[in-house]
Amino acid sequence: MLFKLFKSRLVKEVFISHFNKLPDTIKIDWLREGNFLVGTINADNEEYCFQALSAKEFVDTVNNILFEANNIPLEYQKELLKNGRFMPDKEELEKLNNFAIKKSELSLEKNLQEQPA
Repeated sequence: MLFKLFKSRLVKEVFISHFNKLPDTIKIDWLREGNFLVGTINADNEEYCFQALSAKEFVDTVNNILFEANNIPLEYQKELLKNGRFMPDKEELEKLNNFAIKKSELSLEKNLQEQPA
C-alpha cells in the first residue's frame, strides 16, 4: 500500500511530484524483428526507440525509459514500478506475446494503483 511507502525514507509529496512528471498518455508503435520487439515511444513530443525480448521486458523498458527521461531518482522509480506505471491491458499483452503478430501500436495511460492517503 502507498501509505507504507511513506513510512520509509521516501516522501509522499516527492513521490506525487515524480509521478506527475510522467506524461499522461503515450503511444507506442512496435514491430517484431526476429526474436526482438522493436518499439518507438511517442511521449510529450519526444521519441524513444528500444528493443526487448519479451512482453515483460517490453513493459519494463518502456517504464524505465520514461523514468530516466524525466530524471526520476532510482528509489522513486522502484516505487513507481510497483504503484504507478504504464501497463498494457490483457489483450495488448497477448499481442506482444503472439509471434504471429508482426506489427501493432498501442496507447497507454499512466496509472496510479492506489491513491496516497
